[in-house]
Amino acid sequence: MGALKKVGINSIIDTSGTYIDEFTEKVIEECQMVLLDVKHTDPEKFWELTGKKQETLLKLIELINKHEKHVWVRQVIVPGINDKEANIKALNEFIKKIKHVDKVELLGYHNLGIEKYERLGMKYRLKDVEPMDRSKLNELSALVKY
Repeated sequence: MGALKKVGINSIIDTSGTYIDEFTEKVIEECQMVLLDVKHTDPEKFWELTGKKQETLLKLIELINKHEKHVWVRQVIVPGINDKEANIKALNEFIKKIKHVDKVELLGYHNLGIEKYERLGMKYRLKDVEPMDRSKLNELSALVKY
């Protein structure tokens, strides 16, 4: 990314914070912004959705704050998983951990990936979940505070 920066090309990292390695800090340091997909604010639900511990996400947030990076937080809203007012209130509290939040965006779950997973021979864990209702998503989006 240093080479990109030298020629005036900005870089944005898009991550869910489920994986950190020895290169992560340097990548965060060099990028201009982070798009952070928060899968769930509750550590147990985070584990259920990702198969990963939430500690990696929290460590990533520490690195983001250390390097004063600006963040767009995104969360996919899935019916029956995180589509309640309490979930949005928890998200509002969770994002207070991040110093520079420029935007929070709630994205409605859709099931357009089912066929892709089937072609790849992978299990699609949300196969029976209906797509998110647009009007309910708009109501929840109005509750986001940052």
